[in-house]
Amino acid sequence: MKRILQFGIRYFHELRFKIAMILILTIISSMLSVTAPYLLGLFFDALIASASIVRIMYICLIYLLLMTCTLFVGYELNLLKVKVHTKASYRLNSEVLFYIHRLPYDTTMFMDTSYYTQRINNDATQIISYILEALSGIIINVVSIILPSVVIFNIFPPILPGIFLAIMLYVFAYTAMRSVLYKTGMAFKEGQSVFFKKLSQQLTAIKLIKLFDLSDLFADLLNKAFAHVLKTTINYQKKAYIFSSLDSLISSVCQILFLFSGGYMVSKNLITIGNLTIVLSYISMIITSARYFFSLGKQTQDTLVCYARISELLSSSPEFNHGKEPNNIDEISILDLSVRFSENVILHSVNMHFEKGKIYGVAGNNGTGKTTLINILAGLYRNCYSGKIILNRSISLSEINPEFMRKNLISVCPQDISLIEGSLRSNLLLGHDEPDDFYNTLEYFGLDSVIASLPNGINTSVDNHNFNLSAGEKQKIAIVRTIIKGGCVLIFDEPTSALDTLTRDRFLAYLQNHKKNKMVIIVSHDITLLQQLDEVVRMERTTFE
Repeated sequence: MKRILQFGIRYFHELRFKIAMILILTIISSMLSVTAPYLLGLFFDALIASASIVRIMYICLIYLLLMTCTLFVGYELNLLKVKVHTKASYRLNSEVLFYIHRLPYDTTMFMDTSYYTQRINNDATQIISYILEALSGIIINVVSIILPSVVIFNIFPPILPGIFLAIMLYVFAYTAMRSVLYKTGMAFKEGQSVFFKKLSQQLTAIKLIKLFDLSDLFADLLNKAFAHVLKTTINYQKKAYIFSSLDSLISSVCQILFLFSGGYMVSKNLITIGNLTIVLSYISMIITSARYFFSLGKQTQDTLVCYARISELLSSSPEFNHGKEPNNIDEISILDLSVRFSENVILHSVNMHFEKGKIYGVAGNNGTGKTTLINILAGLYRNCYSGKIILNRSISLSEINPEFMRKNLISVCPQDISLIEGSLRSNLLLGHDEPDDFYNTLEYFGLDSVIASLPNGINTSVDNHNFNLSAGEKQKIAIVRTIIKGGCVLIFDEPTSALDTLTRDRFLAYLQNHKKNKMVIIVSHDITLLQQLDEVVRMERTTFE
């Protein structure tokens, strides 16, 4: 529990006033709960003693007031918990996601988004829920053990050792089950995350399924994933059932023994029925609180699994985000560059040279490492290559702050075009200021007619699932936003694959007119385009080991 609290308590720091209110209301709620059985005991004794109707009404009114206060405090307490839980969960979720943003791309490129989305959200939510419930639950149940014990001590002290023995039985049972609960909980949560990934694939691959009639294949993959998650779920539930059965067994035995003891004491006139009602109610409250801590032990093991999985992500080393920040890039020299992912050699002993004022083409068959080369030049791959990349004849690429370089020096138009949820304007500008020639650039690349056809013009909402935009129109958007972002190095990966001939020629003409202060690198299979560039570098499979 200590590790979880130390890790998660910082997400409640800005909510400390609300946390204080939760603790105060929790204490009030606990005291109200403890008072109710005492009033019921007084009520029964008043009935047996044939007390006046006025006294009975007085007790009933106090009980009614008590229940009203309990309802009001419970409402405010639950509302505060929801607000605090939602905000703290978002902070933990967002911190983990923003940390992943800062990891090297060669660390995150193989992450399965469906798997990690489900894993991060579920783990973060459970950690916050655990801390919030522990903060209030521990107070409530400590109060529910101490105060009733004081009252029982004043009414009938000999029964307290039996209560202590019952609590020790719970401690022993939890200690015996703790390790098993953690191991099965880890397997269960991992199985859930993998199954969620397989479910997501059923939706993301719908087009592929239809085109190649793969329904049976994907059904088989889902069935196998389900078989695995079913196995881990059943194993986890078996252990959880054993745990809850121990809880019920200890509780039932204790209740029977205490009922028998109470009945015996009444038969011997050692205690009144009213006092017995109070004692039994408080014993039940103490046992319930002991069961809470027993259950909290299981929740602790489940949450430790979530903590371990979150900590695994946060233990990865973030991207190197400091270093030299040159004003421009005039030359790039690639010397004996080799790239390896695991056992796969992507590039081997590649040598190239680029300089400002020229448009370079990078050509080659599929699988020769062209996109890998782009990712390295953009500073996305930091730990998977050997050799040297020298900028301006003196600065190693590894010495440059990659965030600064991507923000100020290099602009990349990727082959896979992603549109963010928002307006067409926001997708074109991507947070940058609108340049003076913004609308002229849109018209030059033929986007003005596209904008005119949209229901809300440039403010129309678009995203990756927007069917109002063709592949060619999306490619134009990608080109324009690369140009708007600017930088002294412009890199385009297959920028004309979906363009018509007119737009392709306009694109090339634009680059020719603006290349004086730019270094332009274009990866392409378009022979017509490549023939019009200043230099073409060909990447061949013969460069591989």
